[in-house]
Amino acid sequence: MHRYFPIEEYETRWARVHDEIARRGFETAVVFGRGGGTTDNCGDVLYLSNHYAISGGMDSLIWTARSFAGVILQPGRAPQLHIDEPEVRRDLVSIDDVLSSNHPFESVAKSLVERGVKGRVALVGTHFIPIKYYRQLEAIAPDIEWVPADDLVRSVRRIKSRLELDCYRYAGETATLGVNALMEGLVGGLSEREAAGEAARVVVARGGRIQMIGTNHGETLGFDQRFPLTGYSEDVPVVAISSPARCMARSIRAIISIRVARPCADKPMPSSYVSSRRQAASCTACRTCCAPA
Repeated sequence: MHRYFPIEEYETRWARVHDEIARRGFETAVVFGRGGGTTDNCGDVLYLSNHYAISGGMDSLIWTARSFAGVILQPGRAPQLHIDEPEVRRDLVSIDDVLSSNHPFESVAKSLVERGVKGRVALVGTHFIPIKYYRQLEAIAPDIEWVPADDLVRSVRRIKSRLELDCYRYAGETATLGVNALMEGLVGGLSEREAAGEAARVVVARGGRIQMIGTNHGETLGFDQRFPLTGYSEDVPVVAISSPARCMARSIRAIISIRVARPCADKPMPSSYVSSRRQAASCTACRTCCAPA
């Protein structure tokens, strides 16, 4: 396997975050993230390092803070990644300096002490770091004043690079092709399993991964496809409507209102998918669309 983005993309990201660190008056920042499939807050660490933790779990005598990872950022120095996995995927991770530990918060704090870091340090992730692990930072690095800066990396990564925009376009094309294959199969008489298989074939052939394709028949046909490229996730809920045009128009208006109102999440916002004929994204049952006002 290989990274989706070249190393130059990550070097540009690090430089931009370093500039933001300096602009805010810090000399050091620590960015924490959490993967492992439970309440993911992986975006910032994934953006900086392309690392995603795959193992969750409760604390034990062996480890603490499973699925957490931290990145130490200091302008003028290469970033350092702290992970809880026993080995680093060198073919995927963009950071060379990687430390593996059963206690990632303690590992980060010890590294900062070894570097002689004192005073104000920007801390990214206070909205999901448990008090227990925060106290590990305080205990090991008592001379550090941890200053919450949860939007530090997010303020940088909201401006997408050319390569990121190309990634969005490719993901959108792939999702559309997968949707088309599924819906054409369902409308054309294939079983749900056969139609889902055709959609998965299209997506996987273009480098994507399918998490689920849950289809159902009824007044509407629906499915949910997830297409995560490296560092990006696209959820494509779809409902097909074989009803009058006013039903389709009302559904599309509902989609637009949902997209506009949806708050900025850790995952980048995918583009809406709406195609002609019998397909529209995310709609309620037809009787609801056509109900009298």
